[in-house]
Amino acid sequence: MIPLPRRAIGVLFGFAFLTSAAYVLTSSIGMSLYLARVGSHALPLVLVASAVIVVIVSMLTFVLINVTAPRHCIVAIWSLLATASTYLSWELTESHHSVIVLGMIYVLAEVRGCLNTVFLTTLMTDWFRNSESKRPYTLVAAGAPVAGIAAGLFLTWEASVLGNVRILQVIAALDLAVAVLAWSLPRRASQPPTEQPNTTQPHNQNGSEKTAALNSSCDTPTQESNGKDQAPTKASSLSETSVPPKPSWSLLQFRSHLLVLMVVQTAVLTLIGYQWKVSVSDYWHEDESSLITYFAAYYAIVDTLILTSQLFVAGRLLDRFSVGMALRVYPLLLAITAAAAFFVNSVFALMIIFTFARGLDVFRRSLHDPALASAFAILSKRFRRQSIVVIKGIAKPTAEVISAMALFLYAASSTSNQITAVWLLLLIPWVLSATVAGKIHGQYDSP
Repeated sequence: MIPLPRRAIGVLFGFAFLTSAAYVLTSSIGMSLYLARVGSHALPLVLVASAVIVVIVSMLTFVLINVTAPRHCIVAIWSLLATASTYLSWELTESHHSVIVLGMIYVLAEVRGCLNTVFLTTLMTDWFRNSESKRPYTLVAAGAPVAGIAAGLFLTWEASVLGNVRILQVIAALDLAVAVLAWSLPRRASQPPTEQPNTTQPHNQNGSEKTAALNSSCDTPTQESNGKDQAPTKASSLSETSVPPKPSWSLLQFRSHLLVLMVVQTAVLTLIGYQWKVSVSDYWHEDESSLITYFAAYYAIVDTLILTSQLFVAGRLLDRFSVGMALRVYPLLLAITAAAAFFVNSVFALMIIFTFARGLDVFRRSLHDPALASAFAILSKRFRRQSIVVIKGIAKPTAEVISAMALFLYAASSTSNQITAVWLLLLIPWVLSATVAGKIHGQYDSP
């Protein structure tokens, strides 16, 4: 069994904690101030703006991550985020109700969410690709709910004392801590000297003929001698480094289904997020202090449940059940919630329903997202990094742009049930893509 890199787990846990804490604080302040001082009627506009900016940031990230190491990208990007947070704290002092400043705070939270996902997934798959257990993924991912609990309690106790400007300055300090922490990671993830990554070919128990036929098209070619695998020679390693092998057709299909899954998931969650924020804003009558208290309590409660799940349940479930199963259950739970939403009309009931739908993040972040992150491990290093950035850094925010544009154009003339019907239908391709991706992953990941 390959020993778990404890230092990497600790550092990546710290990365998840600090980046998630900054995200929760920025998101809570951004949503509360925007809804209270601008209003929910202008929410589609800021959704479009944030989605477009996130796409631009993601494209720049794609370029950076292909020309330099992730740790260098993290230092540069989080230093810029610290600068942005500091600048917005100064601007908020001068312009309390500026739509531009409030919108920039909201957009900054969305940018953080995208960057957190891309870099945490990249770092986890680089380090834990050869792990026989999915538990390192859940241990590292536990940093996010711990941060959510801490940030929620911090907002509950200190928001009224410190004020929004000081909270933005606290966020800037967290960003600088992330940049410093990035340097504590070794320059490259260590791999066992005698073992090859488990990305060469699908496992086949029906004989060797089909396996041999697949060798020429697999993600990372193997070398055989007398029927036994051997470690690649230095010359072959240099050759593979200079000319990366082309991924097999099945792995290209696998990436395509993950892309569809991410695009549809993003569209669904964008629509649910909009309904959630509008219902909360309507229930609390756009009161700033009540909104901050609500969002702080939400993050604290949800992240407590996520942490409990990740520490005591998620790792065992991911090891016991397939990745495909974890990817399918989440949209099925959302479908049940959508069905319930059709039977309620009151403002309070809608707030409860969409808070629950959003609260299914407990399952998404404790099981679905770690399973999705571990699914990328069957890809070769270069192809994997490119796929993560393309899927989570470009396709995801692009889907957000399209969804936000749809809300901007049609939300005012659509009822809550009509919006719910749209994302309920979108769950169908989500489940289908998760099923196919799970089957392909099982072929490569089976013992």
